[in-house]
Amino acid sequence: MAVARGVAVELAKDLGDLEQEQGILTEERSKTLDKMARQLINDIRGIYQKSSQIYAEASSSAIMGSPRQQSEDHDKKVLSTIKKTITEVCTQQPVLSLRWFLKIFRPMFKELTTSSRLLDRWAARHHTAAALHKQDRDTYTPTKIWSRLPKVKWRARFEPYLAEPPPAVVSCPVHKKYYYLGIVILTLGLIGVAVAGKMQSTAIALCGGVVAIWASVLTVLPTKWERCERTPVSQEEEIPKLAPYHPSRQKVPNIHLWVSIIILTLGIIMIGWATLVPSGNSSLAFGLGLVAFYSTLLAVGGFACIHMAEVKAHWPWGVPREKEMPSLAAPPNWKWHVAGLVCLTLAWAALCIWAPRPTINNMLVKAPGLVLILVGVAFVRWPYIGQAQLIYRTPKKPKPLEPSSTEWTQESELMKQAQKISPWIETLLTAPEPVRSDYLEWPESKSEGSILEAFVDQWHKRLADIFRREKSLKEMAKNPQNWAECVVAELANHTVGLADPRYLFALHEVKRWLDGMTWQQLIAELHPDPQWFDFFVARSVPPRWPPTRNDPEVDTSVITVGRALWEIVAPLADPNSSHHLKMVDWQDPYTLLVVRAVQGLENGWRGYPGLPGQRPVTNKEEK
Repeated sequence: MAVARGVAVELAKDLGDLEQEQGILTEERSKTLDKMARQLINDIRGIYQKSSQIYAEASSSAIMGSPRQQSEDHDKKVLSTIKKTITEVCTQQPVLSLRWFLKIFRPMFKELTTSSRLLDRWAARHHTAAALHKQDRDTYTPTKIWSRLPKVKWRARFEPYLAEPPPAVVSCPVHKKYYYLGIVILTLGLIGVAVAGKMQSTAIALCGGVVAIWASVLTVLPTKWERCERTPVSQEEEIPKLAPYHPSRQKVPNIHLWVSIIILTLGIIMIGWATLVPSGNSSLAFGLGLVAFYSTLLAVGGFACIHMAEVKAHWPWGVPREKEMPSLAAPPNWKWHVAGLVCLTLAWAALCIWAPRPTINNMLVKAPGLVLILVGVAFVRWPYIGQAQLIYRTPKKPKPLEPSSTEWTQESELMKQAQKISPWIETLLTAPEPVRSDYLEWPESKSEGSILEAFVDQWHKRLADIFRREKSLKEMAKNPQNWAECVVAELANHTVGLADPRYLFALHEVKRWLDGMTWQQLIAELHPDPQWFDFFVARSVPPRWPPTRNDPEVDTSVITVGRALWEIVAPLADPNSSHHLKMVDWQDPYTLLVVRAVQGLENGWRGYPGLPGQRPVTNKEEK
């Protein structure tokens, strides 16, 4: 940097009158620059607002680039936008336009950074509150809910489970073998009633009817409430397909019930008519009206009791809701059911005892009635069975606390970019006097020191003359693209000492010129003088004696040089000089060590200022 800075100071004199030649800015030009500044602010704001929206959308997706890569992409877009704007600014009166543009741009940019800082604070608070709400929703609230449940055990800190899930009580359906057995007995009873007409036996008719009435008990007798285990499933999960299904007794569909009632009613009417009205003597039927009335009343009461047995059924705790098991039927209330069967039995007994004896003639009416009764009972007592999964929804399990993210507590990309742009603006708006560094510095590379001081005198002026012979800095300053590249390069590296745009432009072009040259090429262009090199070394590394004494005589002097310097220094070494050069492979290739033997030092020369532990200022050691 020292080499480029020294040459730039000399070359900047060529642009000294450039600002005076440009005159003053017109009002129209000033307004145009104001619009450019506002447009640049809007473009920078738009880049980071758009990137923040894209980041918010991509954060929910698994495919997303790294934050560092995204930041680099945004910086490239900003630099490209600034470069484009600076190019337009420098198309006319580059120095004056650039100063005016930066003067307008600075307060606008400070306003942008202030608003961005406020938005960052709001976003940080918003996302912190959202993170706390998420912790409460996913961790603390589920933990409280699980802690209140009975019989809860914990496998781990965030893995609760129910030791005994709440059971379900289901009405056990009738097995079909009992249904078929009841239908067979019912058929036998009805056959007995039919046979009684042929044999004209009241006892057989009575027994057959009673057997048929009580055979229906088998179709409901095995029903009971059965305890079933529910399958625990979390509220966040779907019901598994492998969850077991539990059978249950279902209610008779309404349409089936009404069809059965109609069939049974027709059958009973036909049986009653055939029993109460004997063949050839219809006038006796009027005398049996009272019997028919009581029998009918008992029959209606019996059916009503059987219906009430379903209505008055007991529903214990734990029965699934209607949504889980629709049309669930409870086991009948046996008191009401037996009462209904007793009423039907009494009605049938009244018909059989007080009615005329059955004959073969009225069997033509009774047989279809018996068939209708058989069909109606079989239809209404059919075992309707339902299947359902009994699920117990457990509360949401607590999730482990996620580590707090520092993403929203850090500065946004716009603020990071502002930290780069703000020093850049402040630097370009100040124009201190250029200062050249003439001290000796042994650098690690040619861009960080003035190693050329060891080979020629006034090296910066010579390099400036060489640059002028190859290029014209004033002609290069007329190209707006060169100004844009120069200013953007300063934005990437705002530690440059030269701040005035003229010196900055000269420094940028000199650095580009020096980057294409090696040390050997650069020194060859300067035509180094061996005598100057010998004088420079002797002047740079003398022993430090008190000013009241003369320099001592030197017996010998050895200068050890690194490999990188050796290739440059070796051709300039004078074999007759008192300074002997020797190459040593140092870890630092640009290290120089001077070893000097001074006459009289071994005998304890008084007045030597070198004290134990004291090191000289330059990069050398003395003995």
